[in-house]
Amino acid sequence: MTITDCLERIEAAARDLRQLLEGGQPAPIPVPPVTGGDAFDFSQAVQHDGPSFTNWPATARITALELGRDGVRVAFTKHDGPHRWPDVRPESWDGDLQYCIGMAMPFDGVWHVSAPIQCWHDLERSGGNVGDADAADGRGQVAGNWFYSADRWGPLCRQPHAGEPVGFFVVAGSVRGGSEAIAVQERSNVVVVPFPSADGATYVF
Repeated sequence: MTITDCLERIEAAARDLRQLLEGGQPAPIPVPPVTGGDAFDFSQAVQHDGPSFTNWPATARITALELGRDGVRVAFTKHDGPHRWPDVRPESWDGDLQYCIGMAMPFDGVWHVSAPIQCWHDLERSGGNVGDADAADGRGQVAGNWFYSADRWGPLCRQPHAGEPVGFFVVAGSVRGGSEAIAVQERSNVVVVPFPSADGATYVF
């Protein structure tokens, strides 16, 4: 951020403070543009399970992706702040969710996607150690606990090999089939990274 940017923000804050003191309302905070694009044409991906979201706009940008031994953590621009994605509550649930973590794999030149991992706002990480090929009685963490039903997830029901390209993204609300709850039709950009081993990996964008 430049000195000019800092001064402009200070001036804007001062204007808002004057408006509040005079009984008015502060000007709305502008939504920053998403500068990180999709790693592939998301609208052409084949989605499995849940309400269709491949044509939703990418209003959030992934800034970091941690694929660790204790789960997946996705840092993205609409997780917190004045424009954070709202919480939703699926029918018959007694707690709120904010977003779902999704994964993408290519098959014969076509990307297949789904977002089964439901997350509430304060959840630090979820989805387990995705690189653990020995989890779930040897099926692997992804095949055993992310995409465990061929009826729902088709070709995604497999454990990726370490080093192969795999996509990650987040979607607003709950878009897992059977517990849908949507307040805004928005998603993040999709990033493609080398799939980790059980030792994990961290990527910053």
